[in-house]
Amino acid sequence: MILAGIKDYLLWWQLPFIGIITLIWLCAGHLLVRWTLRRYTQIPRTKVSASTCLKLNILGIGAGLLAFIIIAGIFLAVSWRYNSIIIAIAGMFVGLIMTLAISLTISSILLNADFKSLAKPGLISSGTFGVLAIISTLAVYLPAYNLRHIRIQKGQRLRYLADLGIALKTYSSKHGGIPASSLKDLISAKLIEPPPDNSQTNEISAYMYVPMYTGSEQVQTSERIWVAHFFKPTKEWLVLFTDGQRAVLNLEEFQNLLAKPENRILASKVNKQ
Repeated sequence: MILAGIKDYLLWWQLPFIGIITLIWLCAGHLLVRWTLRRYTQIPRTKVSASTCLKLNILGIGAGLLAFIIIAGIFLAVSWRYNSIIIAIAGMFVGLIMTLAISLTISSILLNADFKSLAKPGLISSGTFGVLAIISTLAVYLPAYNLRHIRIQKGQRLRYLADLGIALKTYSSKHGGIPASSLKDLISAKLIEPPPDNSQTNEISAYMYVPMYTGSEQVQTSERIWVAHFFKPTKEWLVLFTDGQRAVLNLEEFQNLLAKPENRILASKVNKQ
């Protein structure tokens, strides 16, 4: 399965949030630069004018933030490709270091001052907006990473339902038409492996199963549920029907199916839980 890019996982509030951070930098950045230079350096006030601080903010911090975007973007792309959040975090810290270095370099050139005297004001001003850049990046990346992880889990469990259907048919054919009494029989018979991501919410007992007999009361229909699994991250039911079809149902749709006569045994099991 080819997963969508990060842009397909964006949430409505993220772009306004980044816009607010950008406005803070544009409107207040030069004020912070001016305050730190006057407080922590001996540079004459005539050299720390509003126009100079505006240049330092746009050219110095702005260039640093641009470097952050490029470096962090490369690391995030690699992180997304290899599904590693550690790479993303490393990229943001590398981007922060480059933001500080570039900002200090440009500030030193514009003010004709040495790095040592500009270290503290540069660390405060550039570091503040570097941290805000990290927060903005995390605000986009972490929800997208989590949503993709949920989509991967759902896909794995839907595929597992398909495998269960094949294993159940194989078990029945090997035992003269007698269905497995439980899904654990399939694992014991080595017809299927335990569920993927075998955690407490995804162990084999988390899959509710109703044996399918050939009797008149349990004829195979397109609406009779064979196996059902509740997927907690999205509060949906993943179901396998006796005709081999799979579906993702919300709570209302699942309850409507449980109300049908052919699903009364499963309904009683669900009600007990």
